[in-house]
Amino acid sequence: MIIPAAELSAAARARLAPAADDYAITRPRGRTGSKLVDRHVAEIVALFRTPRRVVDAVLAYSQAHGLDPKATLDGAFPVLRDCYNARLLVPEGSPAARQIAPSLERGASVLRWRIVRPVHVLEDVELYQVRNDEGQVGALKLLRPGWGSGACEKLTREAAALEQLAGWSSPRVLEQGTWSGDPYLVMSWSAGVSPLTVAAEHRAEGPGGRAGLLALCRAVVETYAGLHDRGVIHGDVHPGNTLIAPDGHVVLLDFGLALVAGRDDHAVPRGGVPRFLDPELAGAMLAGQPSPPATILSDLFGVGALLYQMLTGEHYTSFVFDERPMLEQIVRDGPRPFSQCGAAPWPDVEAVLRRVLAKRPGDRYPAMADFAMALREVPDPVAVPVAPADGPDVLDEVLPPLLQALATHGRLFREGVATPPTCSITYGAAGIAHALYRIASRTQNPATLALADSWAVKAEAHMDHPGAFHNQEIDVTSEVVGEVTPYHTASGVHGVRALIALAMSDGQEAERAVDAFVRASRGSGAPLDLTLGRMGTVIGCALLHDALPSTDGGPAQAVRDVADEALAQAWHRIGSYPPIGSASELITLGMAHGWAGILYATLRWCRAAARPYPPALEQRLDELAALAEPAGRGVRWPWPVRNPEGGIDVHYMPGWCQGTAGYVHLWTQAHRALGADRFHGLAERAAWNVWEGEAEVPTLCCGLVVGRMLCSPSTSTRASGCGWSEPGCWRGGPSGISGPVTATDGGT
Repeated sequence: MIIPAAELSAAARARLAPAADDYAITRPRGRTGSKLVDRHVAEIVALFRTPRRVVDAVLAYSQAHGLDPKATLDGAFPVLRDCYNARLLVPEGSPAARQIAPSLERGASVLRWRIVRPVHVLEDVELYQVRNDEGQVGALKLLRPGWGSGACEKLTREAAALEQLAGWSSPRVLEQGTWSGDPYLVMSWSAGVSPLTVAAEHRAEGPGGRAGLLALCRAVVETYAGLHDRGVIHGDVHPGNTLIAPDGHVVLLDFGLALVAGRDDHAVPRGGVPRFLDPELAGAMLAGQPSPPATILSDLFGVGALLYQMLTGEHYTSFVFDERPMLEQIVRDGPRPFSQCGAAPWPDVEAVLRRVLAKRPGDRYPAMADFAMALREVPDPVAVPVAPADGPDVLDEVLPPLLQALATHGRLFREGVATPPTCSITYGAAGIAHALYRIASRTQNPATLALADSWAVKAEAHMDHPGAFHNQEIDVTSEVVGEVTPYHTASGVHGVRALIALAMSDGQEAERAVDAFVRASRGSGAPLDLTLGRMGTVIGCALLHDALPSTDGGPAQAVRDVADEALAQAWHRIGSYPPIGSASELITLGMAHGWAGILYATLRWCRAAARPYPPALEQRLDELAALAEPAGRGVRWPWPVRNPEGGIDVHYMPGWCQGTAGYVHLWTQAHRALGADRFHGLAERAAWNVWEGEAEVPTLCCGLVVGRMLCSPSTSTRASGCGWSEPGCWRGGPSGISGPVTATDGGT
């Protein structure tokens, strides 16, 4: 990639300080850092997109610009040589000329291991998450072709280090050998995230987070001290090789450059991430000398650089971009005071880091254990009490303008929802009515409940208007949403009217609305999924069943009949399907359109109506659980999508409809219903994935909103993933208010 410096991010430009016409040259997934060159060199390098000799490229460039070829060659050759040495330019026909991309596809097999997903793919090695037939998850490290004995030795050395550690704060070796002529190593999978991630969470807590931050730093240093005690020097310390597991313990990874006691490998070539290199190695690289072997003191320096970044969010010095000046900084620059990085001073910790990051090895602590002892002697931060937040509750700030905008005398109510669908729960007036109903339940405000009723009446009154439930421009058509789902059709309007009538103790209106809901929910040919098919009807029935004052006969029996029929049809249909993940009839796994929604609706209805669970329910739950993929501190499930060529593309998301937030609902419900601890663990790990996930869509269904509601530790009520997922209703009483009845199905 040859990128104009002007197109780089502001942060990158600030670090690079490029000239106006400079270019950055980089190779995606390559191990060599990017290079900054001027416009002329960038244009010459671009000529090599078509294989040619250096002299031919220089001649072509010189002729095109009317330049002296010899002067052009003299000026360009040093940069071209650097590009060749950095493997940005390679011989024609070389395997390295190909794009660096995964060589194995999802589902491919390497002996008894099946590929789940690529994790890291670099020019010399590929790392995959794999799973065997017993469900064991591992990490497969496979050498790419053409990397010779040096890369093989790194893999052998890693296996030796892991055998020496025998699983102590490290993966275990599960298998090693050769496959298609290339060496491979399979290790146990280690769940967790970078220490920089956990440290940033502590820093975000302000002064109150310093105790956790110090404890985290102590754990990292003590783990490296234990590594040295077991006869292993890591040799490649950086954040990517240090992992914080979900339970907080530290796991060390990637021992390809490690020194293992008893092995004659002190001539191991050094390497690593430049900003974490020790001054001894940087000095040798500057002088063109052989790399010195890794030592306890070089590990010590790398861990000190890592801790500095954890504690401040910045590197210990303001590194420049170019390699040689950066190496000079490593040899020359000591750590900055925390205050220069925007962090509050911490004199006791800064004093420890100054010694760890000393330029002369003899000025550092003599061993990692001494570093650990120095951190233990740092006084624990004084707990900072968190004062109660001043001012009104967030609802007190948000609700008044919202209620004002939705008031019956306002323009929105007079004119109605402007863009079709105008009446549905998902897009229109019925959704507004249901939201107001939930707000009224939360705030115990009769006026808000009356406003909800007004919106529900409005939705029902306009159901026959064009655009009430469909909009072809956004692909919400009768062919897509069907005829029965409460999310998108008249049944949802009737369901909301019934819930509000029950909250207002209007029995006659409630009975009429329930009857209309039942009639609108009967239909054939509906899909199985929750938002477009009969499983949404089952959820609506569960809400109504919970809210109805009597479960004997009448409306309650009609609701039971609809749900029982829908559920029986669904389980008869899926009874013939093969295990989840291999069923071609239903490839989608998530809540809105897949297996999770079917299972959740089943659990929800059986709990509401005290029905026996289908015999195959737990088996299907276990099949879905077996497809969980470890990611960070949590797990996630793939979102398979058929591509135009008929194949399957896999995506991931943290949101409710196809992502992990929906699974939090499912597994908490499964744990409540069946009492199995494994389901509680899945709910917790799914919530971790939502918390850590990155979503660009800020909506309730598919984006950040539902994930943060589910996982926020300050959430006082158990949040629902969707406005039609859980009840919040009132029962009886002359005024219609005798206390809220709010289900807690969605909580973590």
